[in-house]
Amino acid sequence: MKPLSWTITGLASASLACSSGGEAGPAPGAYTVNFPSVQAAVAVDTLQVMAFDAETDDVCQSLVERRRSGQELPACLAETKALPTCSFLGEEPNAETQLTVGFGRRALLAIAKRGTDDFLLGCTLQDVAKETTATPIDVAILPGTRVPATTCTSLSQRCSGACPAP
Repeated sequence: MKPLSWTITGLASASLACSSGGEAGPAPGAYTVNFPSVQAAVAVDTLQVMAFDAETDDVCQSLVERRRSGQELPACLAETKALPTCSFLGEEPNAETQLTVGFGRRALLAIAKRGTDDFLLGCTLQDVAKETTATPIDVAILPGTRVPATTCTSLSQRCSGACPAP
């Protein structure tokens, strides 16, 4: 059985780092964050997405492992603030969820927190180009973490206040 996936969308707006064919200016790109379940999405208090240069194929593994073990992450190219998860809902991205990075291969790291503790982590590679499609970031529950029960049947239900936060 495939796990339930809850997706929220933000925009990774890419601008040219250097001139390409005489064209300059921003190029749209997008990311989505896929949660392992509605319960996990509802339990998240804040979400942050960070963009890194992806010089190696194992950059995501390295970023996740560094974060899990409390090591310092390398300098990022762009990042959102740690925002309430509800800020990422909706079809249209908002200024708070946008990232601006130059063209090239990038690693997108998503950090979902419950309180002050990391709760879910995920990373994916994205080739940012003139026409970039939405890239999913699958976040996973950290080992030893318990997902609390909830009466919410969707994240939008929690965001509207129709059900209590777990």
